[in-house]
Amino acid sequence: MKALWYDTSKLDPIKGITFRGYSVPDLSENLPTAGGDNDQALPEGKIWLLMGDSIPTQEEFLDV
Repeated sequence: MKALWYDTSKLDPIKGITFRGYSVPDLSENLPTAGGDNDQALPEGKIWLLMGDSIPTQEEFLDV
């Protein structure tokens, strides 16, 4: 049986859920936002992180 193991998230009893080493509060502070009055992180930024290996900058994210 062929299989592929890809570990993108981890559940730690102290830190909580981490995605590629970033905690949920870290992600909400560092992921790109829609701008304006909306300062919440866009879910597409988390997908970018999970598919790649880094948090996208606001410029990278809006260029696509």
